[in-house]
Amino acid sequence: LGGKKKMAGEWQKTFTMLTIIIHFVHPLLCVANYLDWVRYEDDLSSRVKNLYLAATIIATVMYLLVASVFYMWAYRWPLPEEYAQKRRIYGIMVNLIFSDIPLFAIEVDIIWKVGIVSGIQGATFFFTSLSFAYSAIRSWIYLMIAVIKATRPQHHLGGGGGGGGGYPPPIAPQSFHPAAAPPGTYHRPAPSAVGVTSSDLANRRPLQPPQALEYSIPAADSYQLAANPAGGIIPQHRPQGGLSQFSGTT
Repeated sequence: LGGKKKMAGEWQKTFTMLTIIIHFVHPLLCVANYLDWVRYEDDLSSRVKNLYLAATIIATVMYLLVASVFYMWAYRWPLPEEYAQKRRIYGIMVNLIFSDIPLFAIEVDIIWKVGIVSGIQGATFFFTSLSFAYSAIRSWIYLMIAVIKATRPQHHLGGGGGGGGGYPPPIAPQSFHPAAAPPGTYHRPAPSAVGVTSSDLANRRPLQPPQALEYSIPAADSYQLAANPAGGIIPQHRPQGGLSQFSGTT
């Protein structure tokens, strides 16, 4: 069991490190792409250049201040596995919203207008597409699993009972009427079916008080009754004559 946990922790670290590398290289390439090609390209308008610069700055800042914190948190504590996955997916969603989607949209628009005319531009677009696909697929899988765990199939969706492959239909609670019970008996309803009311308590048979018992033993076979620590009563020989009496309650 310890070996399996260790292996699961190593896999979590591997996935987290892969995410860190992809989302760290992406903004660096975008910065290099802007400094080397975007700002000098005459076919691009000033609006597109400013949008690309703003998106690159936002992507870099959000990665350094938010997404990387979640990644390092998941890398430092890979177990429990479920918690590590949640921390990593939070960083991926932040990167998807503030980095991958804006930069992917702007670069697709640039390629649609001027095409791929530079090596750094092509490399940046490849990494932007890779980062966007990775973040989108991971986020989609996480949300899909979360929805499946949080919802339950209904009858009209194929999850009904009656021999089907889904969940059985819920059992309706049944009421109890004390008047229908046989005389001298009391049935206490289950807490999930119906609560005990004052009328139910009135029909309950009262407990009998303890009764006093007295035992007499002939003088010829006189014994002294003593309590047994293990339970019950053990007789002990009594040499004196007369009757030995023992009183107790049951």
